[in-house]
Amino acid sequence: RDALAHAARSLEHIDPQANPGQYAYSVFAHAEALAAVGRAAEALEGLDRIERSVGARGQVPMKAVYLHVRAQALHALGHWGEAYEALRQAQELDHDQQRQRLSDQAARLRMEFNRVRDAEELQTLRQLNEQGQRLRALQATVLVLCVVLLVALGLLARRKLRQAHRWRDLASIDELTGLSNRRAVLAFAERELAQARRERRGLAVLMIDVDHFKRVNDSHGHACGDEVLRQTAQRLAGALRERDQVGRFGGEEFLAVLPGAQLADARQVAERMRSGIEGAPLVRPQGQVPYTVSIGVAEAGAADDVQALIARADAALYRVKSAGRNIVLADVDEPGSARAA
Repeated sequence: RDALAHAARSLEHIDPQANPGQYAYSVFAHAEALAAVGRAAEALEGLDRIERSVGARGQVPMKAVYLHVRAQALHALGHWGEAYEALRQAQELDHDQQRQRLSDQAARLRMEFNRVRDAEELQTLRQLNEQGQRLRALQATVLVLCVVLLVALGLLARRKLRQAHRWRDLASIDELTGLSNRRAVLAFAERELAQARRERRGLAVLMIDVDHFKRVNDSHGHACGDEVLRQTAQRLAGALRERDQVGRFGGEEFLAVLPGAQLADARQVAERMRSGIEGAPLVRPQGQVPYTVSIGVAEAGAADDVQALIARADAALYRVKSAGRNIVLADVDEPGSARAA
């Protein structure tokens, strides 16, 4: 009863037009106190007056509190079915909020994991390059010192060279698509970004994702999914300029590096990729399999390293997925300005 008195005075001092959110929560407190002192019918009347306002605001936490309080009032009146339904809806909203929080946390962890893994893979690639350099130096020394064994050492050098080429291919080529793999395209991006800094020219990257790729696998099988990735790789490579490079970044994601490209140039390349893939579905004996791609674009800034630049393109790609997919969006675009150009 003390709480009821305080809640009533709170409502008298709040302007519902100036502060509708605070007013709604004060109504909830007032209704909860009414139900607790046996005035559940009055509680429902108060809740009914703001039901439309709560729904129009679209705030999930507020809607959940509203449903919880309404369930208490209905329960006090003995309206068990309605109370159960209100409580069920409130629990669904609570679960949706929890799922969204978990999804956001998983996305942040994925980005952190990718940054750590990329650093480890770049370190491995540097070590492989150093080993290759030491091997070539050793071969040159042996050839100079052992003239008598020139023929034998020549054969050995050829075999070592073939092995080095094979190791290099394994370390830099994605087996499924034939494109550069993650380590190789990241190494290319590092080299080109450093050169762009020296020559004071632009550089842009495109983060590309095959839309609903899991649905393709589930509907048509993993063999079809592999064909989609191979065809996507061909279409992406065909849309590049002479110095550009595209590689498979992981799963159904691809990364394109565009040396010398400004943001407008990168948009044009990205749109060629998107429209070319949209207009050319995969043709199989069982029929056509249409699919699309979403593309995030970012231009290198003065303070960007490769990881920061890719992170900005990935953030733009994340916004593309929220905007409906099959579009091109730069990280500098305003929210809601996603477009296919």
